[in-house]
Amino acid sequence: FERERSIRWGNGLWTTKPGAFNQFLKTGEVTDRGIRADIDRSEWTAEELRNAMLRVYAVDFTAVSRFLNSSQGEFFLVNQTRNYHSSQIKKNIAVATLRSAIISDAADGKISSAGILSRLPVDLVVSNVVGGSKVYCKPGLRITSDRSLLSWLAYVPACLQGNLSKTN
Repeated sequence: FERERSIRWGNGLWTTKPGAFNQFLKTGEVTDRGIRADIDRSEWTAEELRNAMLRVYAVDFTAVSRFLNSSQGEFFLVNQTRNYHSSQIKKNIAVATLRSAIISDAADGKISSAGILSRLPVDLVVSNVVGGSKVYCKPGLRITSDRSLLSWLAYVPACLQGNLSKTN
């Protein structure tokens, strides 16, 4: 999983270059202050986040594609991307980019948060969050920190897999 684009934290105030993020995923070593600050904001250790991001989930590609292009899938994507946007494009393309990245990652029948992240076609910018959770699996269920990009990403594949099982 090689991230080729930067991650911008807190409305772009700090930028993590792809090399630092890839190093974190490969070795667990944290050499970037944006990654360190996000880990500190999460409810996880660095190793727990790294393992969660690398965890692979088996999925049916056709089911993933159908779900993400359904009204339920649109609802899922809108709620997953409330605090994510691109620094390169003025209009909000978060839903389209996350859908594209998930479908691309699912092509081989497996998904992971690292795989999804590596396939996002634009730089990732995470807004500072005030209220509301980033992870939305079902109404009323808040399962992670409101303030951590990495903990949000760690849950996206599990939430997707859970939603797929509800629609089959």
